[in-house]
Amino acid sequence: MRLSRRKRSGLLIGALIGIVLAVIVLNWSEIRLRWRTWNVVTSVPKGTTYDAALDEEIQSLGGEAIPHFGRIATETGNDRWTRRVATHALGVLRDPATIPYLRRCAQDPDELIRTDAILALGMTETEEAIRIVLQHADDPSIYVRAYVCTALWFLRDKLDPETLNRALRSKLKDPDPFVRDAARDALDSIREMGNRSRTNGSG
Repeated sequence: MRLSRRKRSGLLIGALIGIVLAVIVLNWSEIRLRWRTWNVVTSVPKGTTYDAALDEEIQSLGGEAIPHFGRIATETGNDRWTRRVATHALGVLRDPATIPYLRRCAQDPDELIRTDAILALGMTETEEAIRIVLQHADDPSIYVRAYVCTALWFLRDKLDPETLNRALRSKLKDPDPFVRDAARDALDSIREMGNRSRTNGSG
């Protein structure tokens, strides 16, 4: 029996709708994760300080969210604040899988994206992060150079003491007082932690 053109069109449309629904069902968890990731980075009011609640929400998404945060952080078409929150999220996840995205962000023309990337790299506490952070020790931005000191503090257990001290002490000679203060704070904190450790050990 030959079907009319209208019936054939109806069957075709029905089949296409079925395929679309099947794709949505099969990819629903991925679609939902992408939506939740975007919702996290866009729900933070511009210019506010990140808090523990935000970090907990980021951590609840887990490593599967890394490609989504990474895409948002590295796409220059997104606004600066959204990219900064996404870069922060990559640091909060503390996963080596974030390194490729953070490496790209550390080379971004925007100094604040680079700054956030350097801090996030420090939070990953990996050997590759050390290499990238040290490469930016002489970045033209005072914010990046200051956060290199903070990142090195995070990475202190991955660095041999001589390299760590040499890198931080070199920043004590930085022409900008903001960077010198960051280096001094990092060195003082490391020294204090060492003193506390020796005291506890002797007790």
